[in-house]
Amino acid sequence: MPSYPKYFIRSWYLHRFKKPVNLNSPVTFNEKIQWLKLYGGYDRYSQFVDKLAVKEFVKKTVGSHYTIENKQYIDVNQGIILSNLPDHFVIKPTHTSGDVFICREKSLVNSEQLKQLINTWYELDYYFQWFECVYKNLRPGVIVEEFLDDGNGDLRDFKFYCFDGRVEYIHVDLDRFHRHSRNVYSRDWELQTFSYEYPYSGINIPAPEKLDEMINVAETLSKGFPFLRVDLYYLQNKKIKFGELTFFPGAGFERFYPAIWDTKFGEMLHI
Repeated sequence: MPSYPKYFIRSWYLHRFKKPVNLNSPVTFNEKIQWLKLYGGYDRYSQFVDKLAVKEFVKKTVGSHYTIENKQYIDVNQGIILSNLPDHFVIKPTHTSGDVFICREKSLVNSEQLKQLINTWYELDYYFQWFECVYKNLRPGVIVEEFLDDGNGDLRDFKFYCFDGRVEYIHVDLDRFHRHSRNVYSRDWELQTFSYEYPYSGINIPAPEKLDEMINVAETLSKGFPFLRVDLYYLQNKKIKFGELTFFPGAGFERFYPAIWDTKFGEMLHI
């Protein structure tokens, strides 16, 4: 009788890719991500996805100037006090991925609705959403961070795909909350012809002025892992800020177009 995580992964993979997942001899990037979720022993890496704990790793590895300032940490047994916060801030649960509340004007925030949202986060066990083992047994918590603004209202998040500690590809998400698009680049900032889950934006954005430094940060943080995605922000003031580490992009369910790129990425991931 297969375990429920394996059953879920087999079922959802079949739904997404219209073919069975090969867990015995995985070939594609997404198949290998599923294998790592089940058999890679990655539950020992939980500290790297905890939004609070990972900042200590970043500070020790590349320097504190790359981390976003924490304004407040709210434990599960505590409540949020808006009066103690700045006019602009960002709130994230420390134990999930993708959840965020962005406050651009504190006077417009409904404190009761915000408390309800935070309580909803506290109740989430993110592991059971996609069976990403790195999220097992994380203590629920919430951090309030400094609000970052690059001046155009859509903070650009550069995601570095590191295989055996080397950046091979970079993707940039654009207009994530409206018409989500995604540009994929080589490490030399050559626009790629394939897409990954979301379509090309139609806008070839220039390389960040400090791309070499960003690559160095990503490669330093990813050293020792067969694969790790390192997410960095590049701000208008030319500062680089760390976002998060991702072991399993899209939980291993995001599609490449054309599909051959799933295999090409898989060739770079050695398990």
